[in-house]
Amino acid sequence: EQLNWPELIEAVAGVWAALPEEQRAYTGVYAGNYGEAGALNLYGPRWGLPRAFSAINTYWLWGPPDPAPEQVIVVGYRSEWLSMLFPHCELAAPIPNPLGIENEETTDYDGIYLCTGTYRPWAELWEEIRHFG
Repeated sequence: EQLNWPELIEAVAGVWAALPEEQRAYTGVYAGNYGEAGALNLYGPRWGLPRAFSAINTYWLWGPPDPAPEQVIVVGYRSEWLSMLFPHCELAAPIPNPLGIENEETTDYDGIYLCTGTYRPWAELWEEIRHFG
């Protein structure tokens, strides 16, 4: 599960770097599981990424992001699920897999998404999106 972490974070950083600087001020990074969130928070500072948030397990206890982002770079979710939370999502980058290793990130998810807006405020969504893994 950890083999592609540096490459995954570099791909997220590429999405981040492609954003206009003024958009970065209101963009967050949302991870589907604690491994992805941990990798983002371990390797992300090197790339200037904001601290990732997640609604899984004990990450959920830290609460919704504050300030609430207007858009998020999302790792670890399928597009079908994202469409229930965000009015607009676009595939921003594939999940890198240079070693050809099959794991949750490379087999279960479509890629890295950039999603804008939410149907309801993060504080309201937070209770609903909590999950365990």
